[in-house]
Amino acid sequence: MTIRWSSGVLDRFIAPSISKFDSCDAPDLKAAHPEEQHWLANHFLSSVFRRQFGGKYRQYAFNLLFRAQVAFDRYHEGRQLTVKYLETGSTDNPALSLYFQALSAWESSLLNLQFFTDIFNRMHKEIGEPPAFRDNDDSPEQRAYSIANTIKHWGGDLAAGRFSDGDTVPLWMSNIGFHSRDQRLSFVELGQLVLDVAAIAKELQDPASFSPQGAETSDP
Repeated sequence: MTIRWSSGVLDRFIAPSISKFDSCDAPDLKAAHPEEQHWLANHFLSSVFRRQFGGKYRQYAFNLLFRAQVAFDRYHEGRQLTVKYLETGSTDNPALSLYFQALSAWESSLLNLQFFTDIFNRMHKEIGEPPAFRDNDDSPEQRAYSIANTIKHWGGDLAAGRFSDGDTVPLWMSNIGFHSRDQRLSFVELGQLVLDVAAIAKELQDPASFSPQGAETSDP
């Protein structure tokens, strides 16, 4: 006999909204960037045999590529696990292990997007370009960054009593997308953010064809 749990029990003891979560429209981004697995290798070969970034921009570029690749990979891992979760369980008897495996992958994608943004903003500041977002501008970039902060500081915030009794996890899913204590981000919005980061990584993989103002390049 299969146990059927009430929505009140599931939402309180597992995650908010889990009892109503039955669809995910996160887009598959792999067709747009089939070379994603080779960004770092391409950058290495281009830097050795063609042209390389100079000074600190070499570190900026390499770490942007690294974070972009991890964010892209974990996004698709989260998407795959979420689809499997939805196919395996039901709203009144959810597949808990798959749910939290999916959350772990989504968290990693969001955290690596935040790391990417920090490096990107630092580099842009040095070359006189604007940051990825402004404080509290309610852009998808700002909301994703804020959600990543909630994930990162979850333990300290719990200890300080900043959450209500119903906040079991720092990140949870609904049919709308992702939620934290004070932010929400749709699956499609996260997909677009990962696509934007992928577009930058695609350019950075070859220093000979991409050189932002102020970022010097030199021959090997």
